[in-house]
Amino acid sequence: MTFAETWSPVVLERLQEDLLVSKITNRNYDGDVKGGNAVNIFGVVLPAVTDYTRDGANGATAHDNSKVKMLIDKEKWTAEYVDGVSATQVPYDMEQRAVLNTALAMAEFMENEVMVYMHTTAPKLTAATLTKDTVYSTILTMKKTLKTNKVPVTGRYLICTPDMEVAILESNKMVPTADPKQLADGMIGRIGGFDVYVSNDLGEVAKAQLLAGHSLATTMGIGVAKMLKKDVENGDGVKVQNLTVYGRLVTVPTALIAIDDATA
Repeated sequence: MTFAETWSPVVLERLQEDLLVSKITNRNYDGDVKGGNAVNIFGVVLPAVTDYTRDGANGATAHDNSKVKMLIDKEKWTAEYVDGVSATQVPYDMEQRAVLNTALAMAEFMENEVMVYMHTTAPKLTAATLTKDTVYSTILTMKKTLKTNKVPVTGRYLICTPDMEVAILESNKMVPTADPKQLADGMIGRIGGFDVYVSNDLGEVAKAQLLAGHSLATTMGIGVAKMLKKDVENGDGVKVQNLTVYGRLVTVPTALIAIDDATA
């Protein structure tokens, strides 16, 4: 296999498995994730529910999702130099390490960019800086909002900043998880019907305290457009180069709700 055939799937798998935003978004699109392309999102337009007429003509809702498109407009590049001499002096494959570094760098960038986008797009409620005494009632308000918006109960998530994690833990209202798979996915417990995650990236957003929602709110597509290994012109070594493309689009904003700090 070529270098790209070997390592492109590794980078893509790491992005899909390691990113929190990959776990809280959906893949309900049709089309190729290529730079400059647009994919059609399905599942946004629901069919009409009507009375059934026996032995008669029953109409159908035109299911045209071609009007709901997500641009694959994010194109990100990395290039890491692997020195040939150094590669012979370490007990691991430096090219492989460069590929994993690529995946890590892309994951850190995308996690931040998509999390900020989701928070920016989400409808906002404001509250004073939440404490152990007020955080649970605020979470219940978020739950009520999603219920009013007819968001499915199963699959709801709550993202908290590191500061809000402390308040939630001190409230003694969360049921911590001991499931190894859930812990590996970053989930720390359940509270008010939400799967709870902690995000440093949400913590970097001004005024942000909590972000809740359901995966149906946001569609995301990721693709590895290029994975190259090129000899350097001068010296002994190679460059491991990568072009990752992605798109993200909030199609159901009512399935998101954010709590910002009114006092910040």
